[in-house]
Amino acid sequence: MVRSRPGRRRNHRGRLISPLRSVDTPRERPAPERWNWVGREGREEYVLTSQILLIVVKENCDGCREFLRDPPVELAQYDVKVVAHEGDFGESPVYLAPELLAELDIRWPPFYVLVENSPARVVDEGIVFSAAHVAQELTSRR
Repeated sequence: MVRSRPGRRRNHRGRLISPLRSVDTPRERPAPERWNWVGREGREEYVLTSQILLIVVKENCDGCREFLRDPPVELAQYDVKVVAHEGDFGESPVYLAPELLAELDIRWPPFYVLVENSPARVVDEGIVFSAAHVAQELTSRR
């Protein structure tokens, strides 16, 4: 874990401290506006029309389990989509999207990216430890 610069506060000795983040500085970068992935209904196309939070998971990941059920309450304000490079997630709402993840330069799940739509770009990213942790990081970026 590393500390980000914005949002500093003071510890009990009066020294400035920063909130913990899973990545030092998120890499803002362009994102595609049209995505193809495989869901439970087969191959689908998704057109980015609003801000979306992608949670990238892998099989046998403890921090990912809560994302494989219903969307976490902590992230209710976001349009959350759960994606993976590969795997069998049964009835879980997981989209397989290796091409999209390559375009977004996401190589090692568990990871999250917040994508804005106008223009399409990644504006925040980090490692997934839990839904509460992701919500905290996204709140601290504001």
